[in-house]
Amino acid sequence: RGVTPQTINGIPDNFASYYPAWLKHTISADGSTSSRVSASIDSELSAGRPVVVGISYDGGPLADHFLVLISGSNGDYQMNDPYTPNGHDIPLASHYSVGSIREIYKVVF
Repeated sequence: RGVTPQTINGIPDNFASYYPAWLKHTISADGSTSSRVSASIDSELSAGRPVVVGISYDGGPLADHFLVLISGSNGDYQMNDPYTPNGHDIPLASHYSVGSIREIYKVVF
């Protein structure tokens, strides 16, 4: 799985054609295709499956940044955040609140 943010960004069809060009729910990169479907954070994490969450930076109703929750429960989550320097396996609460989560997805290959 050599998929990185750069390989995803390198395929224009992964994004909506309007501005802002949101990432589509089904994307392809490096020969892999995945889809996001709604999920429950704690049940997915307890089963060992990471969860993609969309957060709102400004408190508005729409997600404007996405990250991956990798473990935890009851609002105490560890995440991988592609935007945060050294953002691998760090607490969600170190940069965001649980209340900023607007969208919750699991990834299906």
